[in-house]
Amino acid sequence: MQNLKGDLTQRKEAERKLRESEAKYRTIVNSSIDAFITVDKFGLIHDFNTSAENIFGYNKKEVIGKPVTIIMPASLNDAHTKAFNRYIQTGIKKIMGKRLEIQGKRKNGKITPIELYLIETLINNEQYVTAVIRDLSEVKRINRSLLAIIKCLNVVIYATSESSTLHEVCEIIVNVGGFNMAWIGYTDDHETKIVNPVASSSDHANYLENIKVTWDESEFGEGPTGRAIKEMKPIVVNTIQNDEKYKPWREQAIKRDFHSTIALPLIFDGSCFGVMNVYSSMKNDFESEDISLLMDLTNTLAFGIKTLQINKERKEISEKLISKEIELSKLIIATEQSPSIVVITDIKGNVEYVN
Repeated sequence: MQNLKGDLTQRKEAERKLRESEAKYRTIVNSSIDAFITVDKFGLIHDFNTSAENIFGYNKKEVIGKPVTIIMPASLNDAHTKAFNRYIQTGIKKIMGKRLEIQGKRKNGKITPIELYLIETLINNEQYVTAVIRDLSEVKRINRSLLAIIKCLNVVIYATSESSTLHEVCEIIVNVGGFNMAWIGYTDDHETKIVNPVASSSDHANYLENIKVTWDESEFGEGPTGRAIKEMKPIVVNTIQNDEKYKPWREQAIKRDFHSTIALPLIFDGSCFGVMNVYSSMKNDFESEDISLLMDLTNTLAFGIKTLQINKERKEISEKLISKEIELSKLIIATEQSPSIVVITDIKGNVEYVN
């Protein structure tokens, strides 16, 4: 009897320690910035931590007992199923313990880059696989933005043509930066205060044909572009669908899958002469790092544009002076060779020139 009581006490103590250990494990896993997803031998989700919910957009109850392929792009499903079945049947661990960069699929269908690390685990003598997943979308986005900025700066530094420079910058922001569209407009007309588009990326270029943008006090001047010009600071619209001041352009924007945008003023010598607009297919896509990088770009772009314009004006003045000098030289030659007498005097009658 005494032994029985001792066994029960030991069992209860072991159970208590097991519960404590499990509680600690849960706390650690749920507070991790990485997703922990445990899958049973049938490929069904057994556990799904808080970070997994944040990365993929599902709550735990929605995915427990569902195939893990629910968080994979369709293109990876067959390869995953074959590899997983081979592992369960043969025990061959080709990718266990290796870091892999692949794609995951969020609940809203968006594809996102992830880093995957697989761990073999045993729970109650049952075989499970735990996937440790890190969301790479932020890192990839910042890297993409940095690369786009570097390429744009390179274009501006070696620019020789204003028009081609502006168009090339817009194309780089879209094709390298991963945004939907970019366009640049000038505030040339100070009477009508209409923003005149001077360059855009080739994608969605017809968007500009269907909108009116100003920097006056009308509804067409109260959007991000008009405000960026008047306030001389970046203006972000995180959700075009819900922004009341974006109403004049909302229909055309949503039609082209624009869901957030930023307007960045082009400032030189204390005044704003234009603006650059960038659009994204994602809501809330312009973080502080992006805004800072894009503002650095527009400051350099503004300086580059004005430098090109000043150099162009100087070249035009120089060419005009040279043209005048040539005309004057021709006139002098013609006068010297004239059979007529040519005398030039000042207003007092003093002779200044005789041919």
